[in-house]
Amino acid sequence: MDEQNPFGDAFGPAASRNDVISSAQQVYQRLLKMTPESIMLNCDVFTMLADEDEGATTNLAKRKALRKLFRPDANNELSQLAFIQSCDSMYKKLRFFRASVGNASVIDHALETIIDFLFNFILALALLSLMRFNPWPLLVSVSTLLVSVSFAVGSSASKYIEVSHPFQCLRHCPSRFSGSFSP
Repeated sequence: MDEQNPFGDAFGPAASRNDVISSAQQVYQRLLKMTPESIMLNCDVFTMLADEDEGATTNLAKRKALRKLFRPDANNELSQLAFIQSCDSMYKKLRFFRASVGNASVIDHALETIIDFLFNFILALALLSLMRFNPWPLLVSVSTLLVSVSFAVGSSASKYIEVSHPFQCLRHCPSRFSGSFSP
């Protein structure tokens, strides 16, 4: 997806909300030139935009989608403010979609790392078993060591988290603390 022109070259730059607003104003003025006798954009322009080819029939699905996106008033007209707000809301949805895709890729990468670790661990166990080495005593001793280390480090880790975020607890449980200060 093009970062500078996500709505296409005809719309113009839309890398930020300010770019979207200025490009939407320019597009509105260009569309308004199609109906010079009006000060507001007539939604019959959507019919022209929804045409497939010159002289072809109107694509009703595109026309319906454009009307749903821009929501003209009862007089079938669209003000510049409503046009810009519609473009801005579409830009917000696009940014949310990009963030969702980015979050999904991060989660996929983390899950892939976990599955790779488990696969390699099982493969190592299988190889040790094929070499007639019993890996279970080694696993039991390592797990015992890990459990004892987790108990030893657990309390200090919880204190570190509590000290590194001291006001986090105040937000969630203010009744524990007396005093009149707030974070």
